[in-house]
Amino acid sequence: MKGIGWLTILILLFGGTLTLAQESVFSFEELEKEISIGERVRVIDRSGNIIEGKVETISPDSLTLKGRKAKLPADSIRLLQKKRKDPWWNGFLIGGGAGALGGLLLSKTQCSNDSECSAIATVAFVPAGMAIGMATGALIDRAVTKYDTVYTGNKVSSEHRFRVSPVISREQKGVSVSFAF
Repeated sequence: MKGIGWLTILILLFGGTLTLAQESVFSFEELEKEISIGERVRVIDRSGNIIEGKVETISPDSLTLKGRKAKLPADSIRLLQKKRKDPWWNGFLIGGGAGALGGLLLSKTQCSNDSECSAIATVAFVPAGMAIGMATGALIDRAVTKYDTVYTGNKVSSEHRFRVSPVISREQKGVSVSFAF
């Protein structure tokens, strides 16, 4: 594989902030297309305070969350993220697969050269590992809340920005790099 291919793979695997999701909007007026009333969001204001809640109203110049009396003016919002919908069943399936593999490996290590022991251990350990993995995977998936950035407020001119985004399509494969000063 050529150097750029390995670089792309490394960036996708280890670039913690990289996602294949859409870019965030930079205009508060466009935000109404990205979030809807009742959707759970996290707002980070200019002071760094984190405010979480469900969207009650949104207008071209402000946002109101349920339970809050005051509107959040657009110019006070540095970052707005919406909760990612993540079903529990994918963690259930991944955990089940990992648990089954763990049970299989355990049965092989317990009975290395005895085929009868290996068969009995496999029947006992694989379903047990699978059940434990399914429960653990589903619980982890339900417990972890993930947010996607949908709005980035106007940047202060002294801030610098560096963004790396993967470009993957049938026609192109590569990395998009942008700098803002």
